[in-house]
Amino acid sequence: MAIFQMKGLLSGMGGSLAPAGLKLKRPGGTGKTYLLNSIIDLCGLSGKKVIIWDEIVTTHKNCVDAVNQTLKRLCCSEDNFGGKEVIFSGKFRQILPVVKYNEYPLAYHATIKSSLIWLDVCQHQLVENMRLANALKGTSYTANLEFAKSLLALGEGSRQSKDMSVVDLDAINIKSLLTRDQMRNELINFVSLDIQKIHAQGINSCVKYLNQRCILAPLNRDVEKLNQEILAQLPGESQILKSMDSADPDCFGALPEECLNKLSISGFPEHEIEIKVGMPLVVICNLAIKEGICNGSQIVVHDFGVSYIVGCLMSGPFAGKEVTLPRVKLHNKGDAWSGLSFFQYQFPVTPAYAMSVNNSQGQTLQRVGTSLETDVFSQGQLYVGLSRVSNVDDLLVVKPSIRQGILNVVHKHQEKKV
Repeated sequence: MAIFQMKGLLSGMGGSLAPAGLKLKRPGGTGKTYLLNSIIDLCGLSGKKVIIWDEIVTTHKNCVDAVNQTLKRLCCSEDNFGGKEVIFSGKFRQILPVVKYNEYPLAYHATIKSSLIWLDVCQHQLVENMRLANALKGTSYTANLEFAKSLLALGEGSRQSKDMSVVDLDAINIKSLLTRDQMRNELINFVSLDIQKIHAQGINSCVKYLNQRCILAPLNRDVEKLNQEILAQLPGESQILKSMDSADPDCFGALPEECLNKLSISGFPEHEIEIKVGMPLVVICNLAIKEGICNGSQIVVHDFGVSYIVGCLMSGPFAGKEVTLPRVKLHNKGDAWSGLSFFQYQFPVTPAYAMSVNNSQGQTLQRVGTSLETDVFSQGQLYVGLSRVSNVDDLLVVKPSIRQGILNVVHKHQEKKV
């Protein structure tokens, strides 16, 4: 991990962050107006001169430049970010900004490193793997030390000469299996073997159990299949909640409803969501940030109906709080490639027994199964998929036996910029 700080502003930090840090108290929102109003509030906070921007590596450089220019105008200053001290944190070994359809700039040219702001950044490198710190003091010291070295080499691409290469992984439990069913069953048994027993002990036990483990996969289609198989093992009756899709009346060449129902759009819920009491769900849009219901929040289902889902928040400052999720009207505005615009009336959730590697970035889990049924395809995916655990003994990787070795992707010319 690295911490990046704007040059010439180090003395301004002091102790102004402690103990509560910086928090904007505004109604929830996701659009440009919400972002602008939040920035205006940020500038108006008396005595607050520090902005902490986590996971900066996944943020497109255009977003960083836009915030920089906005703060300059609002603060009437030519200094970067209007003279505010900015602390960026993140690892360039992790997943880069998502660039749809490989449009310009490419992912490795879309990071903050390619912004002029990077010239004014002071880098502070952290050298200890804090996630493995406890394991490096225990009985499995040797295995975890080798694991830490492998992760470092994996992220930096030091064991490969090309951007995409097959690599050796030391000290990691890797199983090569013949069929997809064998791979999925192996992962489910490793991560969620006791799910029926835990479910019988009540919601509180479910929250603690599910909050500590997950299966990761590179592709959403693999995640969806794993979630279906685990849900089938959960006792109780399920119900399928279907969305109501309608074409945008202002869109040319709109599709009929039966065609819209078959679409699977990134960042949107599926047309059909199968749900049971006791299963985990992840919220995929901001509903009520002040109440802890935002993009990435996880809940365990208590009760549900056609128009509501009642659940318990699993983590964060609102952990244990009961919340109610409504159906919401979502608008897919399409893009320059498809031009397809339509409305979807559905619960903004998706099952969370398994999740994509991209969505797991930043999490620490006690038990992880990583499915390489499909190879990773972008920078940092393998690194993120293997580095979520705090002990190598709690990690299992499965792959098809027909594939020799494991593929890793690192944009090596991008790494040289660090």
